Amino acid sequence: MRPSRKTASQWLEEAEEFLTADETDLADKDRQFFMGMLYEQLSGKIIGAAMHVLNTLKPGLDEKIYENSLRLELEGRGHVIEQQRQYPVFYREVNVGTLDSGPDC
Repeated sequence: MRPSRKTASQWLEEAEEFLTADETDLADKDRQFFMGMLYEQLSGKIIGAAMHVLNTLKPGLDEKIYENSLRLELEGRGHVIEQQRQYPVFYREVNVGTLDSGPDC
C-alpha cells in the first residue's frame, strides 16, 4: 500500500507543531533556521522542476503550456499541488463572485 502524499503546507504545519511542542528545547533562532531550511529546500525543488520544464520545452511557448507542464513535473516528483485555485468572495455574507489566483485575475 502506497503512503498518502502530503501537501507542502501539511509538511510545514507538522514541522511547526514539532518545533513548538517544547519551547525549552529549541530557541526561536533554531526554529527560524529549521523553517528557513524547509522553505529553501522546497524552493530549490520547485525551481529545479521549472528549469527542467523550460529546458525540455524551450522558450517561446504559451504560458499555459509551461504551467501545465510544471504541474505534471511536480506531481511526477511526488509533490501535491493546486493549480489556479479559486476563492469565493463575499460581501455582506452574500457570495458576489470568485477570485482566481491565476495570472489573468
